[in-house]
Amino acid sequence: MAQSVLNRLSDEERALLNERAVTPSNAQKIQKLQVKVLQLSLDEQIIYSCAD
Repeated sequence: MAQSVLNRLSDEERALLNERAVTPSNAQKIQKLQVKVLQLSLDEQIIYSCAD
């Protein structure tokens, strides 16, 4: 499931995952990325539970 979530991220979002620190210039982007990853993970869980 984690790989399918990662596959849905843009190149810029993947680059944010590799940032060494949260800075004033990237903090908001990282926060938005966290929300997106949580939402994609929830969507995947719903899809898998409906498939059962």
